[in-house]
Amino acid sequence: MKRSQIASLLTKESTIIGFLFLAKILIHLLNPEYGYFRDELFYITVGDLWSLDNLELLPLTPLFLKFITHLFGYSLKSIHFASALCGALSLLLTCLIAKELGGKKYAIFLAGLFNLFSGFIVFGSLFTYDSLDFLIQTTAIYLLVKIISGQNQKIWILVGFVLGLGLLNKLTILIFGFTLFISLWLLPHRIFYKSRWIWFAGILGLLFSLPFVIWQTNHDWYFLETASNYSGGTAYVPSILEFIWSQILPNNIASLPVWLLGLWLLLFSPKWKKYRFFGFMYVGTLIILFIVGGKFYFSLPLYSILFVVGSIRIEEYFLNTTPLRKRLQIFKIAIPSIYFILTLPVLPILIPIFPPNQLVHYASYFGVHAGVRHENISLSVLPQHMADRFGWEEMVDQVNSAYVKIEKSTIEKVGILVGNYGQGGAIHVLGQKYHLPEPISLNSWYYYETLRSHTFLKHYLTIGIDENALREVFNNVTFYGEFFHPYAVPHENNKKLYSCSDPKFNLKDYWMISKNTNSPFIQMIINEGIDTARSFFLNEKVVDPSRLIFTESQMNQLGYQYLGNDEIEKAIEVFKFNIEIFPLSFNVYDSYGEGLMADKQYQSAILNYQKSVELNPNNENGKNKLKELILLDSQK
Repeated sequence: MKRSQIASLLTKESTIIGFLFLAKILIHLLNPEYGYFRDELFYITVGDLWSLDNLELLPLTPLFLKFITHLFGYSLKSIHFASALCGALSLLLTCLIAKELGGKKYAIFLAGLFNLFSGFIVFGSLFTYDSLDFLIQTTAIYLLVKIISGQNQKIWILVGFVLGLGLLNKLTILIFGFTLFISLWLLPHRIFYKSRWIWFAGILGLLFSLPFVIWQTNHDWYFLETASNYSGGTAYVPSILEFIWSQILPNNIASLPVWLLGLWLLLFSPKWKKYRFFGFMYVGTLIILFIVGGKFYFSLPLYSILFVVGSIRIEEYFLNTTPLRKRLQIFKIAIPSIYFILTLPVLPILIPIFPPNQLVHYASYFGVHAGVRHENISLSVLPQHMADRFGWEEMVDQVNSAYVKIEKSTIEKVGILVGNYGQGGAIHVLGQKYHLPEPISLNSWYYYETLRSHTFLKHYLTIGIDENALREVFNNVTFYGEFFHPYAVPHENNKKLYSCSDPKFNLKDYWMISKNTNSPFIQMIINEGIDTARSFFLNEKVVDPSRLIFTESQMNQLGYQYLGNDEIEKAIEVFKFNIEIFPLSFNVYDSYGEGLMADKQYQSAILNYQKSVELNPNNENGKNKLKELILLDSQK
């Protein structure tokens, strides 16, 4: 090939796009690995055990990972090839959007480069539901640009199909769909609603959600309970300034001028009036995320259009041939060069580059949060998206050692019971080399999977479950070790292993009742009073001592319901009854103490909080309440 032909090839738009696509893949595949991310282990598990009988989780991401592991086997590189591929395809679509909107080689290169080192880069090195979600949304943005540019209404059917796939993957696609609907309605684009194609697209998209909707309807919309618990407790609720900062730093602060320029042009420039609805979608998405407490990175796909518009405007500036502009041509090279140089210092915080000990030292300069949080969890030495990759191998090794010892000490078949989906996923994936049994858990998707496929046993090795909670269910609970890893997230450390045998209840009944928040027995207390309910309970226990009628948490919730309605006497009676039935739980004494405190029975409240702290020395709430009560009692 002649030199001139090579030069021509290297200046083609397709070559630029191909180079950026390949760079995206290689950045993630050539970097070192720290370990499986918590969610990766879980989604591999869901894919391996997937069944239409358990749609607690939407299926697209687990099934995609099942396809990847079927082709390439279980390995970090195969999983991260999947995430890198999703990111690379999103980058490719961003470049195609730039081309569709009139961008030439320089604008296409800039848009791709800004995407390459934006917040997308984090999700190229770990696989979550967001990996496919971002690709789906970016694809929808590309199709919308095609519709507006060419006025081909039939493309709406493709938009409906893509958004339907989104509904099989993650319900955050509803935010995208809602802001699209409202943004079009607020602008002259509302004329689209006169076309049958957009309505066909909407119906097609919603049809994809039917299996999930039907399953959730048949299971009391468990998803809503999960979402409520997350937004009400797990999710970190930022101030407005924290929320704005979370849109700036994780998306690469060096790109701020470009996407702000793009947003300004979309909202106010006459030239971009045709595409103004994208600016409305971005603003609407941020408003919704802030109000509902959604994670800051759910808005990431919309930055692709902001990068494109900003890049096209930069290119247009340099296309002007005035003498001054000619002298400033050097900045065509300077802009991507400076962006790349400014990106380098933050890359080790975003993706695996340094060895773990060096990463810990480097992260200390930024802080583990760097002012950006999305969950109410404490961190020690690493950001969450890094820390959640450490400790799983070591935890599974320790579980296996304990399991082998327990198996040798009993003739009974032994199961494994875990506290959360991360522990369960780790044992499923990493425990295969030890032939460990499938773990069970009350957490998330595992609750239904346990009911679907597990035969309950009389002996379990447990990890991640409080000893007092275990003693409420098993007669024999024996300590078998404690897990710790210096780089793991703190809430996975100091997790104790126990051998638990001789259940006090039928475990299947316990599983069924634990999620039945509208227990008939609870309704009996509400309608007929605590004395009638107590008599019924005691009579039932005489007939079948192992029968479980309600759980500690259900009774606790009722007590707090009374307390919230200022029915303090009823709350105290409920909390007191809970202590009778679950005398080894620290939480029941904590709750009873709170009821007594509300009734100004300070001495009795102090005794119950002391008992709570005695049972659980880590009960910080109980310790704080004791200080408060002692002060209140001294002032009487």
